[in-house]
Amino acid sequence: MGRYYEGSIEGKFWFGSQPSDDGEFFGAMAIDPQFVEYYIPIDNIKEVHLGISKCKESLGIYLTLFNEAYDGSLDINTQWRKLDEKRQKELYQWFARLDMGMKMLKHFIKNPTTDCHFTAEF
Repeated sequence: MGRYYEGSIEGKFWFGSQPSDDGEFFGAMAIDPQFVEYYIPIDNIKEVHLGISKCKESLGIYLTLFNEAYDGSLDINTQWRKLDEKRQKELYQWFARLDMGMKMLKHFIKNPTTDCHFTAEF
């Protein structure tokens, strides 16, 4: 069982790595405490870009490693074993956050005059 978010963007929160309020990192504002409803006005697109930049900066070289692992061209386990559990969890959180931010950005690109709304399970 997992926690999901849906609306203008959709996805599943990463188990053990991504909190339900991660949308706030990108300037989203909570509307309902039982199900966290978020609203990101189109005017906040700069905050989404800034959040994406922070994610990429925090991931550093691991962003490339994650991408190569997901497309199947790299076995990340070799690099991953060199990291302690705390650092692995931090990297997963940044990657999950980046995934959400990219969905927000894609929404704004596809719908340049539409605000972004989504509901997250808390």
